[in-house]
Amino acid sequence: MSRVLLASVVAGLVTCGCALIIDENGNAALVATPHLVVGGAPALRPIAATGISVVAGAGDTFFYDGSYYRWYGGTWQQSQSWDGGWVVTAAVPAVFLRIPRGSPHYRVVRHVPGYAPEPRRPAARPEPPRQPAPGARPSVRPEPPRHLVPARPPATPSASNDEARKKEEARKKEEQRKKEQ
Repeated sequence: MSRVLLASVVAGLVTCGCALIIDENGNAALVATPHLVVGGAPALRPIAATGISVVAGAGDTFFYDGSYYRWYGGTWQQSQSWDGGWVVTAAVPAVFLRIPRGSPHYRVVRHVPGYAPEPRRPAARPEPPRQPAPGARPSVRPEPPRHLVPARPPATPSASNDEARKKEEARKKEEQRKKEQ
């Protein structure tokens, strides 16, 4: 029963592109396999203006000048066959530096020997606010200071107001009477 279960697990891992690695201490790790091509040679898709082709469905695996190259596990590997014989190499052709920035495989360029990142342009610094020349009139009027002043209570009629109003009415009547005469 346990052999059938183990065989099923292994078959499932292989078909999903995974491998179960067990080290000498018995520690197990599940890792993704670099590629799985069933039957025949892989399809190659050219990367424009480089002479490099990408192995379809194989992640960052490339074909150039009769050899296969891949960026895998943090190292460059080279092989004469797409299905095995991979060896770690530092001799990656400089043509890999020409993979265009818009390519989905551009991410490997920074791992090619001889790669130098493009210098970053300094960020635009905001201009400090300009100070007016001494003696120049400011272009914007400063707001007058706001002081808290208690509001005046509404005026209430008083005796002195009534007297002044009565005198004014009497004076007008007197002037009108003189004009009529």
